[in-house]
Amino acid sequence: MTNPKSPEMLTTILVLAGFGICALIWPKGRARTRTTILVLGALGIEALTFLWGPLLGGPDKWNILVSVSTFLAVFVAIFQDEIQTVIHHPKIEVNVADDLIEPALGKYYIRGTVKNVGDRRAKRCRVKLLKVEGQNYATQQIHAYLAWQGNTREFLTLCSDEHWIFDIGVRDPAENAPFPLRLSTYIGTNNVAHELLPRELSYRLVLAIYGDNIPSTPHTVSLRIGAAANDIQIS
Repeated sequence: MTNPKSPEMLTTILVLAGFGICALIWPKGRARTRTTILVLGALGIEALTFLWGPLLGGPDKWNILVSVSTFLAVFVAIFQDEIQTVIHHPKIEVNVADDLIEPALGKYYIRGTVKNVGDRRAKRCRVKLLKVEGQNYATQQIHAYLAWQGNTREFLTLCSDEHWIFDIGVRDPAENAPFPLRLSTYIGTNNVAHELLPRELSYRLVLAIYGDNIPSTPHTVSLRIGAAANDIQIS
């Protein structure tokens, strides 16, 4: 039995502890951090093999080291694209706030932003409104897209640190009370009419950001519309 205080055992404990720390850091790590983790992981595997191979009845240490190094080199060559995807990936942040409500052309435009905070392009992004909920409001399953600012309806590619503004809805004070908020929804080339009235006051909008190389994650928006046309709160 190996002495728990032997150099092999102590080194093994340190390497395994390092693996645990790397696993905690990995989800929030940027590309350079993840590359460093992969290199350290490979070195850790080689260190463990170098230490324990002879004790388990294997050949001498240098042969083991050469064998493991060759295996890792072949593995990297075969799965190079997959490794690049793991290291570099897009990540989308959604932001809605009162300061994104813009008065323009006599109307009030309610908007949000999506930003790619990752280190790889997010391809063909679009925003979809999944449903609208309210305490005294029959939940509506919408499943229609929201237009980008300027009524742009194309799928957009977001580079790293790039952001785009999308339209949630518009409220027109020129209309007669109760000043409905018209959602900026569409399917294909057709507008999809959905109106929210202030009698409900508070609504919950469930959005999702879609892209060819990003997972879609629902995002809930709280929206309050009062009797006055400019009485709008969103978060």
